[in-house]
Amino acid sequence: MNNPLVSIVIPIYNSENQLKKCIDSLLNQTYQNLEIILVDDGSKDSSWDICERYALNDSRIKAIHKENGGVSSARNLGIQHASGEYLGFLDSDDYVSPDLYSDLVNILNSNPGLDGIRYQFRSVYGDEMKESSSSKNLGLIPLDSKLKAMQLILIDKEFPSVAIFLFKRQKIRHTFNEDVRTAEDYLFMMHYIMHAEKVYITDKVYYYYVYNQNSITRASTTPERALSYLTSQLFVCRVADKYINKYSLGELSDAQIADIKSVISNNVNSLFPDITYAQYKKYIEDARSLRDFRYFNRTRIYDSVLKPSLLFYLSKKMSKKGKNILKGIIKK
Repeated sequence: MNNPLVSIVIPIYNSENQLKKCIDSLLNQTYQNLEIILVDDGSKDSSWDICERYALNDSRIKAIHKENGGVSSARNLGIQHASGEYLGFLDSDDYVSPDLYSDLVNILNSNPGLDGIRYQFRSVYGDEMKESSSSKNLGLIPLDSKLKAMQLILIDKEFPSVAIFLFKRQKIRHTFNEDVRTAEDYLFMMHYIMHAEKVYITDKVYYYYVYNQNSITRASTTPERALSYLTSQLFVCRVADKYINKYSLGELSDAQIADIKSVISNNVNSLFPDITYAQYKKYIEDARSLRDFRYFNRTRIYDSVLKPSLLFYLSKKMSKKGKNILKGIIKK
């Protein structure tokens, strides 16, 4: 193997302020055998001009322009144009350490047959950096059973994002689902890990996730956006449930239900205290009508998540006497 070609796909949308730092972090890599694929997803600012200039100045860079279709469609197009033995992703707001790919290639050369490598990230808020991600599992990990693979995904949450993972390109069997607007990373990773045989997890931080208040994926929550998020998350939960049933992983059923509750609870709580009761009520009604919500044990989820969150919402606006009355109503 020694020096395999590594392709890096960067989906881009209105990123003119961060894009140069992102691309420069790849051009400054100590490992040079790279293919950098810039996919401009119909930007309305100068992002495409920046992509073209970089492509003219470095033969390793491919610049592709497309109509706006979302991050998943941009990544899928990037995969189609990739020719490297290994494939990585980088979001256009973010950047990576200069030793990222040299270190990853060293791990590949020391561990033949790897299907991928997971690394760590730090969150960047202006001039401040937050704690990095961490993994419960480190080093070489044989995925010698579907149970072990799903435990790493569902319980240990080892593979939350494609941006902190290096893939073997020929092992990618599923593209990004372009109908899933959030959690598309988690879904893509789930499909990949469930078909992988051996991965490696390092504790080193290489990726810097830059918090951008104006980013679509990092914007404030509205009832409409929350419902879209919930729809996607429940779809992903249903895919996980299908893997659990297909491979008879019944011991993970409780973990799956806990995951669904967590998804809904976090989604609902993200709305407080910015919406009116009428908006909240409509959100609950819309949520309960979702196909994938009904697929799971609706009553169990409603009783354990939605009713308490309703109490939490109303308790902010009621007197102590009113709260006690409301508690009695909800317990019935």
